[in-house]
Amino acid sequence: MIRILYIACLLILSSSIDAQTLNWAKTYGGQGYDKGNSAVQLADSSYVIVGTSSSFYNSNQNILFLKVDSAGNFLYSNFLDNGLWDNGQKIIARNDGEFWICGHTNSIGAGGFDGYLTKVDSLGNKISDFTFGGSDWDFIHDMIMLSDSSLVLVGETQSYGLGNKDAYIIHTDKFGDTLWTKTIGSTKDDWASAITERNDTLYIAGAIGDDSNDTTYGLLLGLDLSGNTLFENKVAETDFQYFNDIHQYNAFNLYLVGGKQVNSQMMAYTDISDYQGNFTGGQYWFTADGNTAIKAITNYPGTFYMMNCIETNASSLSNYSPSVDMHIAKTTPGAYWNYGQIYGFQDDEEANDLIETIDNGVLAIGSNGDLATGGSNVFLIKVGAQDSFPSPLIDSLYPVHTSINELEIEDLEVYPNPTNGIIYFQIQDLNQENYQFQLISSEGKLIRNEELTQSMINISDFSKGLYFLRVWSDKKRFQTRIIKE
Repeated sequence: MIRILYIACLLILSSSIDAQTLNWAKTYGGQGYDKGNSAVQLADSSYVIVGTSSSFYNSNQNILFLKVDSAGNFLYSNFLDNGLWDNGQKIIARNDGEFWICGHTNSIGAGGFDGYLTKVDSLGNKISDFTFGGSDWDFIHDMIMLSDSSLVLVGETQSYGLGNKDAYIIHTDKFGDTLWTKTIGSTKDDWASAITERNDTLYIAGAIGDDSNDTTYGLLLGLDLSGNTLFENKVAETDFQYFNDIHQYNAFNLYLVGGKQVNSQMMAYTDISDYQGNFTGGQYWFTADGNTAIKAITNYPGTFYMMNCIETNASSLSNYSPSVDMHIAKTTPGAYWNYGQIYGFQDDEEANDLIETIDNGVLAIGSNGDLATGGSNVFLIKVGAQDSFPSPLIDSLYPVHTSINELEIEDLEVYPNPTNGIIYFQIQDLNQENYQFQLISSEGKLIRNEELTQSMINISDFSKGLYFLRVWSDKKRFQTRIIKE
């Protein structure tokens, strides 16, 4: 048996929908601390979000698997519990309806924290997993899938390298088995934050220290697919700067974003590089009396969306309470941002990722401390096409009631299985309780969602393949797999 947390949405503003735009902002969570780190949009326009949660029964930190539809309505959630503390940092969809999730764990592995990679099915159930690292602390921050379905993961290691933290790069085959690993760094703290690939070159962004002083520089690293270094360039302008994300802007340039410290204040920082690793000039901007750094970027032709964490204790942002908030800004590379919105008020919000969406908008993923059920909730902000931002006045709208309904999931025996059409089963209190059922495809698409009134379901009109059946009432939860022949 497994346990699952059903999380209801906490609606914080009304969706605005027309033929061109879809924008909304919603938060999801339980009584603990819940955070969204990454997301992927599926072919049916729904989203799968991965992050962390301490709202499940064991109160430890689990990897959260959450699915919502294109309007942000909650569909279902699951979690991966390895025993202690686990984090889901990045998610990639496989062609067969499964997902890869990377992050870190101290539940299993060689010791301390280890880099973590797991394959899950369309409901978030673990299929296989792998750890990377030694006896010290090791973390994975980002991951890409190459054309041959192999994976490249980047992060940091204290188990290997020259000392302190070093950038950590791992190449696995399509099954998750390691092909090669590489460390890059100095005797100071170094790390790899993000990766992209173009023409069989891996472009990795992060930070690297200087062995002769206490300076940390922004790092851009180029590797071939065998792990050989093509170039290793750094931006050496201030005492401390770093890159959080990297994106291919056009046929000539990469765009990198992060932060840099100027006169003890952290500034939002951007830089442009060609594909040979040569920087062409960066810029930074600041908020008076506050700190800011850009966490993630994405782009459409000719424009960029950038997301950053901004400390709004600044006098220039006196309309906002002293806290860290999410700021989504639209800009053009080489210029200051054109406009944007700040989301958050009294408590801290956290910005973690930004993805392009099918409707030419963007989805921001993070956590929300203002309208949270517990310590924090997953926070999703959907910007629609034509730059239609949701309202930033999220504290002026009331939350819908959010509750946790945590029950044992029991196996449900169905027969015949495989089946050509009708499946049968027995639930003792079927006539005494109000039961519902869902049928979900192996790709995670919701096929049927209806009231259950009899001990059989007819799926004779379904295509051949694997399906998941969920049955529940207020008191019981059942789940099983069905094969349609």
